[in-house]
Amino acid sequence: VAGAPQIDIAVDPLECTNNCASNSPNSIAVLAAAPRGTLLHAPDCYMDKIAGGPELVGHISLDGGVAYNLEQTAAALDKAVCDVRVVALDRERHAELFKEIRASGAQLELMGDGDVSGAIWAARPDGPFDLLMGIGAAPEGVISATAIRGLGGVFEGRLVFRSDEEEARAGNMVGDDLTRLWEAHDLCKSENAIFAASGVCDGYLPGAILAEKHTTTFSEIIDVESGTVRKIETTRQL
Repeated sequence: VAGAPQIDIAVDPLECTNNCASNSPNSIAVLAAAPRGTLLHAPDCYMDKIAGGPELVGHISLDGGVAYNLEQTAAALDKAVCDVRVVALDRERHAELFKEIRASGAQLELMGDGDVSGAIWAARPDGPFDLLMGIGAAPEGVISATAIRGLGGVFEGRLVFRSDEEEARAGNMVGDDLTRLWEAHDLCKSENAIFAASGVCDGYLPGAILAEKHTTTFSEIIDVESGTVRKIETTRQL
């Protein structure tokens, strides 16, 4: 449409698809939007991620080891390492990560799916976790980074490849430096951006309610520039 704003959109129409199919918690529809050219067009590969709240800015990094990040988190939050709460996807690829977290004495909670909600929970002051760690999908990293920019937290990611084909495709999309560390402001370059989510099954947001004559949905919008978080409850008559 002539004169319409040109925007980038990163979307996961149904995060936690398996959870939704089994009526398990934490399925959401989620997107990030920003002016054209300011959201990374992430390749379809994995991304190693770390995320936390505003208190952890400047204290944690993927360039540090697991023990380092747990110690830094504990110091920044003025708590013992054994009280640090870490969330990660329950995947075999994380066996060594889990071993290191448990050896440190930190608390570990595993999620079957849904590291977007896990990352945002870790960045919220009222969330149940202090850190998200581990490998998830790269496009979801862009969505998480947008939300966390609005919350003032920290997000870092580094691409991880399962094949030479994935690596070659990523090189065509993001350039030659495939080992670079992507921070939140690299993945979402504009403050004129939003994150939006709606609950499908109970979890990060309440799930949709389907009644005989109406539906009720629960949504959240995070405005990156202002840091405003809006909760929206919408009832539609059928």
